[in-house]
Amino acid sequence: MRRLATVAALATLACAAMTAPALAANATVNVGAGRTLSPSAVTVDPGDTVTWTWVGPDTDHVIASNPGQRETWQSDPGDQSSRNVGGSFAHAFTKSGSFSYVCRVHPDRMRGTVTVTGAPVASFTATPANPFTGETVTLDASASTDNTGIAKYEWDRDGNGTFETDTGAVPTTTTSLGAPGTVVLRLQVTDTASPGNVATTTRSVVVRSRNPVASFTVTPSTAAKGQSVQFDAGASTDPDDAISKHEWDLDGNGSFETDTAAEPTTSRMYSAAGPVVVGLKVTDAALHTATATRTLTISNQLPVASFVVTSPASPLSLEPVTFDASASSDPDAQPGDPAFSYRWDFENDGPLDTLASTSPTATHTYRTPGTRTVRVQVTDGEGGVAQTTRAVTIGNRPPSASFTAPERVTANGAAANFDGAGSADPDGTIAKYEWDLDGNGSFETDTGASSAASRVYPAADDEVVVRLRVTDTSGAPAETTRSLIVDPAPPPPPPPPPAGGGGGVPAGPAPAAVAPAPLAPASVDPAPVAPAPSLASSSGGSTALSVTGSTRQRAARARAVKVTVACPRRCSLSARGTIAIAGARAVRLGSVTRTLTAAGRANLTLRIAARDLGRVRRALARRRRAVATVTVLSRAGGVTRTGTRRITLLR
Repeated sequence: MRRLATVAALATLACAAMTAPALAANATVNVGAGRTLSPSAVTVDPGDTVTWTWVGPDTDHVIASNPGQRETWQSDPGDQSSRNVGGSFAHAFTKSGSFSYVCRVHPDRMRGTVTVTGAPVASFTATPANPFTGETVTLDASASTDNTGIAKYEWDRDGNGTFETDTGAVPTTTTSLGAPGTVVLRLQVTDTASPGNVATTTRSVVVRSRNPVASFTVTPSTAAKGQSVQFDAGASTDPDDAISKHEWDLDGNGSFETDTAAEPTTSRMYSAAGPVVVGLKVTDAALHTATATRTLTISNQLPVASFVVTSPASPLSLEPVTFDASASSDPDAQPGDPAFSYRWDFENDGPLDTLASTSPTATHTYRTPGTRTVRVQVTDGEGGVAQTTRAVTIGNRPPSASFTAPERVTANGAAANFDGAGSADPDGTIAKYEWDLDGNGSFETDTGASSAASRVYPAADDEVVVRLRVTDTSGAPAETTRSLIVDPAPPPPPPPPPAGGGGGVPAGPAPAAVAPAPLAPASVDPAPVAPAPSLASSSGGSTALSVTGSTRQRAARARAVKVTVACPRRCSLSARGTIAIAGARAVRLGSVTRTLTAAGRANLTLRIAARDLGRVRRALARRRRAVATVTVLSRAGGVTRTGTRRITLLR
């Protein structure tokens, strides 16, 4: 069994030897036999000889190596013996590599290759594989191999077909290619054998054109509205082509709407203020593009603010004042610009008092007089702001004077009280009250800011004209007057008559009583009138006076209270009165004076002032008790008489 296995193994080795190509010391190629080379490819070691033998029947063949190889050979065409049947041509190969050859007579059909073993394997890379023009390319042959080692690297770095660069045992180098297109780079390596074996290889590199560089200037970089701005792209460059087109985005909308072709300059004017991002796009002959931007600032000239007071020409407090800023202007206004907006500070105290408005007019009312500084703020369509101020004088409104006073007082009696609290100032306050209490035309009494004054009148007077002058805080005065009657002081009572009639003047007969004339019926209350008492006949002093009239009257409806007085002779009458209202302040009746030229009766009507009538009516409507007290004074022949009548007022 062991012997059979050994025989089988030997048979297998013999078959393998018959099928593998033989690396013979000498290789033979048969030439002819139907214009063929057999075999067409042989492999030998360095130093081996390859023999080409002409076997016929066709023997017209010339064997020659292809040009440009490290091994060259050719059968001599002049040696006809080599082309006889059985003739031959031999060449010994000393260099490693693969060498091609042909039959010069039949190159299209008879081709062959002789491979000499022991040659290195050349290989290299180019980084980047597709460089731009002028870009550095690194060539690296570290991947080349050889069984004995590589002694030399030679390079064709510019694709001109010559190995002009020898880097020795260094497998790397660099190159830079100046023109776009496809460049074939070559590497040739030589190993350390003697003589050295050589191998070559190539690599195609596509060189790309560089992009242009866009650049431009803006003059001026800050321009006013309506000013021409110049743009110049002359600084744009291209490293390997010419720039053929310039396109501009002059309005900053992102679209290159202006094409100046090969011309690198252009210009434009702008009507609106603000920043504009201007763009440039350049294109070179290879249709490569580049862009650049610059920011242009269009400045806005500030507006000019101005205003006047249109009405009234001389404004007073508490009346509307109209201001007009329509004279404001914009030095660089352009058609279509937005309208101005206006805001006002009527007191110039800092905050603006109005919201923004496109109306140039505004109205304001000042409550007090004085000089005000008014400010207007004007804003144009681009946000430019201007302000101006103007002093406005607001005139003072004068005060109004008013005071209360008694209608009559008694000489050397109680003090008469006056009160000017009813005075008022519409746009300020009353600063000073001055009084002419004695009616002499001179304001001799100054009560300052107090509105009250009083005086005791020493002598009777039919009329004293009391005056009040008030002055407001702005110095404006106002005056008013009221009249009052100063009644004479009542005489002291007469002395009592002497006792017992001794030593005195005998009393004469008593004067006959004067019968009073019959009274007219009362206008309101038909109750009978009591007869007047007899009048005293003395020539001096004061006696009682009979005052008659209804004791229940509808005075609120009649707006007056009425009484009747009888006089036995010529006399002067004066009457005054008040209405006492339960739970309220008394109402003063209007005073009445009358002169009778002969004996008789006088009907006196005391009016209720219009300002008090409503209060009397309301009191009666609420069933409050209201009683009028009327006092009548009669002067006749040096004799003064007084009488009083109380009257209950009805609804």
